[in-house]
Amino acid sequence: MSHCPARHLGEAVASPARLPLSLAQAAKKGDLGCVNACLRAGSAVDQLDEDNYTPLQLAIKNGHLAVVETLLSHNASLAVVTQDRNATVLHLAAHAGCPEVLTLLADVDRDLVNQKDSCGWTPLMIATQWPDPTLCSILLNVTGINVNLTNAYHQSALWLATAHGKMEVFKRLLRCQDVDVNIADIDDNTPLMECVRRGKYHRMTRLLQNGQLNLNLQDKWYKTALMLAIEHHRSRMFDKLLASKGLITSLQNYFGETALHMAVKSGNLSYVQKLMAKSTDEINATDYDGNTPLHMAACADKRAIVEQLLTAKGINVTLENRARKDALHCATKSTETYWVLRNYMTQHKLGPIDDEVADDEIALDLRRATPAPLN
Repeated sequence: MSHCPARHLGEAVASPARLPLSLAQAAKKGDLGCVNACLRAGSAVDQLDEDNYTPLQLAIKNGHLAVVETLLSHNASLAVVTQDRNATVLHLAAHAGCPEVLTLLADVDRDLVNQKDSCGWTPLMIATQWPDPTLCSILLNVTGINVNLTNAYHQSALWLATAHGKMEVFKRLLRCQDVDVNIADIDDNTPLMECVRRGKYHRMTRLLQNGQLNLNLQDKWYKTALMLAIEHHRSRMFDKLLASKGLITSLQNYFGETALHMAVKSGNLSYVQKLMAKSTDEINATDYDGNTPLHMAACADKRAIVEQLLTAKGINVTLENRARKDALHCATKSTETYWVLRNYMTQHKLGPIDDEVADDEIALDLRRATPAPLN
């Protein structure tokens, strides 16, 4: 019910000061009767309240469609922005989450759809944070919308939907023909990488179906999505990425490590086996300390992984790192890992071999020192 009584025909118009609510207060409450009374009484349609909001902004923030329509019919300014974030009326409508108000404003002034607030957020970015994709759909239907704009952290609407939005919102953005699935944030994290970090398998599979996706982009630490899957122990994601067409496994991270290095460091034998089944081209790759995957496995006393690496054709067990050590001399003496390497070198007549350990101390059965090579 309106706080302002209806005006009868011929009745004198009350002054704004005699009305129970100011125009701003009436707009905020959604009191259409009082809004009309204030406008008849001559209230300035764009008069700021104590918080520096116009009546139109207040009506939008509170989702009062009828009041918004009335104020617009009285030429309320659409050019106003908030003082705190430089947010336009379309930003406010997206924040409010009222589809009808958002539709009305987008139709009235389409130029607002690509404007950014002081943090670089567009109305579409704000809409991605709502669970219902309706708001995004309204904005995506506006002619001229740029879906690939980024905020101050270089996050696009798709990036935000991937990391923080609901699945239906993510799918709606992904269906947009012009969407760039490879836009990375300020740390060079792509939507695909965010899926891996956050364990969002189903979103990752949808991204992999996009023909424009670049699997091999690297973040600020030069890690690929595959490397992140290893690092975060995402075995199902690892398998999906490894099977994807166009994947490059030879890329190096900030420390010069390949995916195989990282798999060895993780201690996951399955990762090592699957990477070697795909390719053994990086078996002798060295990081910036000159360590091969075999050096790492030997140093960490990962016997099963050492045995697996030794099945690779072309593996060079005599390579030395920057400390002038080969894999054998990285292993702790008298451990099973040490003897696996020593026996391998003896069998293949590689050397020189450390003779400080007597031959009669060899307790490891050579027949089980290395597994059969991968087919």
